[in-house]
Amino acid sequence: MKKQAKEWLKFAKIDLQTTKAIISDENLSTTAAFHIQQCVEKSLKALLELFNIKVPRIHDLIKIKEKIDNEIIEINIKVDEEIIDQINQVYIDSRYPSDFGLLPEGKPSKEKIQIFLEEAEEIFHKAEVIIEEYKEN
Repeated sequence: MKKQAKEWLKFAKIDLQTTKAIISDENLSTTAAFHIQQCVEKSLKALLELFNIKVPRIHDLIKIKEKIDNEIIEINIKVDEEIIDQINQVYIDSRYPSDFGLLPEGKPSKEKIQIFLEEAEEIFHKAEVIIEEYKEN
């Protein structure tokens, strides 16, 4: 399972790189937020894969994190619940402009995206360390 977990992380890293490439353009804040959400989602799903737990076809970060907490006692990924909840809100469930990655207060600011990015990087790096240190039986 380690190989599949690393594949998830490879794609999460691409989302991080994409975010870093576009973060300075405030017009792309919703796109940056989307890639941040994707990075967190893929990092968490990498951990599920590592421990041979069926990866759910959902995008809700809270539910994925709960699945990790409930099924993987070997690890404890700490997240900032408030920030994760906000990142979760920007996921694009549809392609309609009214649903295009907006927080309740509107389009995410550059500062908010930076906070999201820092949380995503922390989760990504924690997952990366756990996967690298994991010893398969």
